[in-house]
Amino acid sequence: MAPWLILLAANLLLAESLAAAPAPVSAKVILVRGPHVYLALRDSLTLGAGDRVMFRRRKDELAGGRVIRTLAGELAVVQIESGSLSTVKAKHLDHIEVLLAERTKVVSLARLRLGYPSAARSNLLFACDRVGVQLPAAAYRAVDSTARSVRWVRDKAVALAAPWPDTLVTRFFDDAADQEIALERGEIDVAVFWPGELSRNMREQSRWQVPIDEPGLAPRVFSGRRSRGYVAAFPTDSSLFIPYPTTLTQLNRELFRGDLLPAYSGNGTLLPPVRYEVDQACPGWREMQRFLDRYAPVTTRRARLVFIDEPVSSMDSVRHGSPVFLLGCPMVSAPQLRPYLMDLDLVNALDCSVRGRKP
Repeated sequence: MAPWLILLAANLLLAESLAAAPAPVSAKVILVRGPHVYLALRDSLTLGAGDRVMFRRRKDELAGGRVIRTLAGELAVVQIESGSLSTVKAKHLDHIEVLLAERTKVVSLARLRLGYPSAARSNLLFACDRVGVQLPAAAYRAVDSTARSVRWVRDKAVALAAPWPDTLVTRFFDDAADQEIALERGEIDVAVFWPGELSRNMREQSRWQVPIDEPGLAPRVFSGRRSRGYVAAFPTDSSLFIPYPTTLTQLNRELFRGDLLPAYSGNGTLLPPVRYEVDQACPGWREMQRFLDRYAPVTTRRARLVFIDEPVSSMDSVRHGSPVFLLGCPMVSAPQLRPYLMDLDLVNALDCSVRGRKP
């Protein structure tokens, strides 16, 4: 064989070995329970169902396994297939390095039918002047559009990192119940809801829930985090403000069915109580205020709850207040579609131009 062919073959083999080498990912081991390892994800796209990962401490490979599910884009559950982490003490879990050994290959669908809230549908926190979809730039063109739906066709000449479908049909529903019915009848494949909208009946049906086989953790529907919009609390005086979680937890559980994602920390029994007053720019401020008044502690401290239509990345710049909730939106589909949908950020593809003022 010619020397240049030998050199070329060697370079190709080297390139393949480097491409296949496990790469560190931004995930942290937080719990080991039997054959399952729980990882906190810094980015919802870090790992997906089916991905193969390795666990290493210093240069020693400890174990390997596959991601069997992700929860709310913030937690991944790995089932160990080789090795073990059972001998690693809990206080040493943060010394374990997580590496992506193999990304699962998901084949794009020919067609995906997607249901979204329409602009006529407000929620407790905000209302939209208009709604639309933000799809990968230049990758789709609308070929059929009505007031209620749009059919998008993908330009396959545009390379995409995620397996977006060849045809995407987006439908907009004025009523959340109609959207649920369309999903149950198979008229749409996946439905995204605003926080608190999804009915208790649908939440309790096992076919829509993400299976969780750990004791003490109740099954629930998948919820994706919005990258824009959050709730913050501002004290009515200039004192240093610390959120009082007890009241906020009740509000989230009862009115939003647990869809909001806490952005605060602390133990309510150790923090001074505060009475919350809801900003009247929120469409559901009366309902929220009535609920909060039922749990209002006897105190002179006041704080105003405000919805802020800004990117979540701007939370650190909130002055004289504290972020308390991020927006979690239920994304409901049949179980066989979930591994595919984890690679598509459909929750943030919904574009909402929020009405009202900004604080």
